[in-house]
Amino acid sequence: MIAIYAICTVIILFPPDILLFKKVSNYAVHWMMFCLFSGIVFLIFGLNRLLFFCFGASGAISLFLMSSFNSELKIQKTEKSERGMTVLFANPSLSNDDYYNTVRSIAAPNVDIILLEELTPDWLDLLNDLKKIYPYHLIYAMSDFSGKAILSKIPLFYNDTIKTNGNSILKSSIQYENLDTIDIFICNSLPPITMQDYKSSLKI
Repeated sequence: MIAIYAICTVIILFPPDILLFKKVSNYAVHWMMFCLFSGIVFLIFGLNRLLFFCFGASGAISLFLMSSFNSELKIQKTEKSERGMTVLFANPSLSNDDYYNTVRSIAAPNVDIILLEELTPDWLDLLNDLKKIYPYHLIYAMSDFSGKAILSKIPLFYNDTIKTNGNSILKSSIQYENLDTIDIFICNSLPPITMQDYKSSLKI
């Protein structure tokens, strides 16, 4: 009887990847109550081994259900197990020439990767402070809107500049926590000026 109770408890707690067992696991609460009731019956008849096992199985199922349905426990587990990476996207040309405050605002969030668009040569000297925090960088400064940059705390590799339709796409890659390879692309284009350009953008 102990073996039967043990097998049923294990199947309910850790159901095999079979539809029938998945459906049986939905009755975990019923099995917990049955184990509790069985333990009381075994207590009356003095069957101590079955008594202790049934109460133990009932306690194990209750702990399992508590950890499964308690949202606070779920959040704690997620915060501990999830990995994350922060990215900031900014356009320095919108700063109204307030360069120093713009650099401080970009650095303040302390993210892992910064992506800049419309980067002109005027910003190169002022980016030196950011380069101290972000030692890995890929900069493509232009006098028009097509300038851009990638600043990273994580090593960059496979750096490339892709030319397309008079524009440029800055491309790089990172290996996050030595596990996942993530490709980074940054590109921008001017808004449509003529009605023909507008209609073409709608088709895209």
